[in-house]
Amino acid sequence: MRRILSGSVLAAAAACAFFAPATHAATNAPLVFDCDAAAGRSASVGVGGGTAVAVTTRIAPRTLQRGQTRPTAGLTVSSADGRNVVGIQIVQASPTAQTFSLAVVGRNAGTPFRTPLAELPLAAPVDVIIQLDASGRGTIRIGAQQAPLSVADTGPKRVEAFCGSGQFRFDPLTVRSN
Repeated sequence: MRRILSGSVLAAAAACAFFAPATHAATNAPLVFDCDAAAGRSASVGVGGGTAVAVTTRIAPRTLQRGQTRPTAGLTVSSADGRNVVGIQIVQASPTAQTFSLAVVGRNAGTPFRTPLAELPLAAPVDVIIQLDASGRGTIRIGAQQAPLSVADTGPKRVEAFCGSGQFRFDPLTVRSN
C-alpha cells in the first residue's frame, strides 16, 4: 500500500474541510478559487449548502512547492458536524513523481476511508462532479469515470475546496443546493 499523504498534510486538509476562513452562501453562480499555499501550508474556501448538493469544478495545477509535504488539492462535501465527509483528493505521488495520485476520501459516521482511483499527469486538470441527496446517496464523477456514493445522512451540507503546498485553480466552482 502506497503512502499518499503525510499525517500533517492530511490533518491540515481535514481541518480545512471544517474550519475554513472563507465561507460563502451556496449559489448557482460559478466562483473561481485560485488556491495558493506555500510549502507546508494549506488554504481553503467553504460554501454552506442545503440538504441536497451538486458541486462541479475543474481543478488545474499551477505551481507545486517543494518541501516535506507534497502538493495536494481536493473538494469535499461534509455534514455540519464533520462526522460524514466525501470528496476527492489529488496529491503528488512522490516528491519527484510526475503524477498525482487521485483518491476518493472521507469519513462515514466518523470512520475515515480512502479509495485510490488513478494516477494523473501533474499538468492535467481534473474535472469533478459530486452529487448528494438529502439521504447521503449520490454519485461522484471524475473525468469520464462515475461511481455511486453513500454516506450516512448528512443533513445540511458544507462544500470545501482546498489545497496545500502549491497553487491550484478551481474554475469554475459551482455549488447548487436546495
